[in-house]
Amino acid sequence: MEADAIHCIKLGGGLISYSEELRNLIKFLDKLSTSYQLLIVPGGGPFADIVRDIYSQYNLSETIAHWMAILAMDQYGFFLSNLSENAITTHSIDKAKELAKKNKFPILLPFWLLYEQDQLNHSWDVTSDSIAAYIASLIKAESLILLKDVEGIFKHDPKQEPSELIAELDRHDFNAFETQRCVDKHFPKILAQGNIRCWILNGRHPSRISAVLKGQKPIGTEIL
Repeated sequence: MEADAIHCIKLGGGLISYSEELRNLIKFLDKLSTSYQLLIVPGGGPFADIVRDIYSQYNLSETIAHWMAILAMDQYGFFLSNLSENAITTHSIDKAKELAKKNKFPILLPFWLLYEQDQLNHSWDVTSDSIAAYIASLIKAESLILLKDVEGIFKHDPKQEPSELIAELDRHDFNAFETQRCVDKHFPKILAQGNIRCWILNGRHPSRISAVLKGQKPIGTEIL
C-alpha cells in the first residue's frame, strides 16, 4: 500500500471494555500516524447502547434514534481523544483529510457531516460500520479497517461452537453468514458503492493494523 494514501480506521465501541488495551491501541495508532495518513472514525459504544435503550423504552422514531446514535459517535470520539495528547477532533471532513496528510492524528466527529448530507437510511441497519464505510468512500480512502473486539467473521457463531475464522470474504457473500457477521446489514452495500478494500481486525492486537498497511495478511477477515 502507498504510505501517502489515507487509511480510514474505525474504532469499535466494544473496545471500551478493555481499558489497558484501548489505551495501548490509541498510543499505537498515534505513533503509526507519523508514518501513514490515518483518519479515525469512532464507533458508538455504550453511548449508542443508551440510545437503543431509550429507543425501546420511549418508542422513539427511527429518525430521532438515528441522529441520537450518531451523536453518540461524537461522544465516543471525544472520549478517545482524551487518551492521546496528539489527537485532534474535528467535525470537518476536509480538515480531517488535511490533518491526515500532515501525519497528524485526526478523529472525525461525524454528526454534522451526516446531518447536512443526510444520505444514509434512518435505521438501526445503519450503524457506525456503514458510516465509516460512507466516510471512507467520501475521502476515497486507500483502505478501511474496522477494529473490533472480535477476530473477524466466522463461519458459525464462535460463542456457540468452535468455528473457523473466514480469512477472505467476498462482499457479495455476506448473507451466507447472516447470524455470524459482526457488521451491520447495510454495510456491504456502502462498501460496494465505494469499491474500498476492507479488513475486520481485533483492535486488541494493534500490530495487525501495521501488517495490513504493509501489504501483509494478519489474522482477521479481508473483505474482497
